[in-house]
Amino acid sequence: MLVSRLSKREKEIAILVSKGLTNKEIASKIGISERRVGEIVYNIKEKWSIVSRVEIGILTYHLKLINIDYLIQK
Repeated sequence: MLVSRLSKREKEIAILVSKGLTNKEIASKIGISERRVGEIVYNIKEKWSIVSRVEIGILTYHLKLINIDYLIQK
């Protein structure tokens, strides 16, 4: 399963990427270097065999790591 391929930190960063945060914003939010965030994003892409941050967002949604109900206007 795709979710089990990621570490806890990778899941955390995948969720933040899917919310549209930049590497710099993620680094500031969780207290690691921007370079390390980039390395983790790269690892996520490798593990999931994808090439873009958009695909990270799509997969995190499909794997139920995020919920986008707040985007739906009532």
